[in-house]
Amino acid sequence: MKEYSTKDIRNVVLIGSSKSGKTTLSEAMLYEGKVIDRRGSVEAKNTVSDNTEFEQTNQKSVYATPLYAEFANTKFNIIDAPGSDDFCGGALAAFKVCESAVLTVNAQQGVEVGTEIFARYADQYGKPVIVVVNQLDTEKANWEHTRDTLKEAFGKKVVLAQFPVNAGVGFDGIVDVITMKFYRFTDENGKFEEADIPSQYADEAEELHMELVEKAAEGDDALMEKYKPEYIRDLEQKAREVGGHGGMDFIMDSRLIECLRKGLPLDQDVYDAAEWSSLTELSRISLENGSMPVKVPDFTRGDWKNRLTLR
Repeated sequence: MKEYSTKDIRNVVLIGSSKSGKTTLSEAMLYEGKVIDRRGSVEAKNTVSDNTEFEQTNQKSVYATPLYAEFANTKFNIIDAPGSDDFCGGALAAFKVCESAVLTVNAQQGVEVGTEIFARYADQYGKPVIVVVNQLDTEKANWEHTRDTLKEAFGKKVVLAQFPVNAGVGFDGIVDVITMKFYRFTDENGKFEEADIPSQYADEAEELHMELVEKAAEGDDALMEKYKPEYIRDLEQKAREVGGHGGMDFIMDSRLIECLRKGLPLDQDVYDAAEWSSLTELSRISLENGSMPVKVPDFTRGDWKNRLTLR
């Protein structure tokens, strides 16, 4: 039997509401890890995880089943935990031996009560969570609803790494915002072909990519620098070379030109210019009156409330 060093072993527990697809996911992981040569299904009663008569008859997991698979020379010890409240002890026990959790969500339902309960358990045990949205190829799959309920339930902690294309019966691919590639499925067993992101999804992918990078790099300047987009590096380098208020003059001028070229709302306009120009005079008035506060006039006369937001 192959031996693995500690650094090449990961322990993960699959959690989520009943019928959210944990056992189906575990079958796919075993198949991709070459542990099995064909995927079983809950309906066919031939999955590796649900191997008892009671589980097969009721089509739900009762026991926390240990499994394993190898990906990229790393061994993953996987525990498929029951989703029913009556058998949640299997998941709680698994948290004690796993360093992370995979939370499955049914794309037909979005976040359910069980989803939030298991997420709270993971938080109590201090385990990081990866969310996997299942059943995107079903008729009632609703990706937008599922995404929105995740954000409503868990807030800014939810950061997308992938999003589906044509969710529903026509589901045929995903956009990966880490690799910034489109993966189109070529069969029902997960085989795919890599391609550039379709133009209609490019802006969304870029926005999500930046959100992901910023979230991953929070509190780590070195990591932020590693994943900084090339055009930002170029802009910063030119700003250092040109100078002017630490390079900020060059950056603001570049942004002004970019907005004009693309027809975007300007970051700075005549009202900003009037406000900035008034600061010297307002400072003089303040000093002459013993540093008393001086209100900055609203040069827009209230119209700032109706101005377009920046994009």
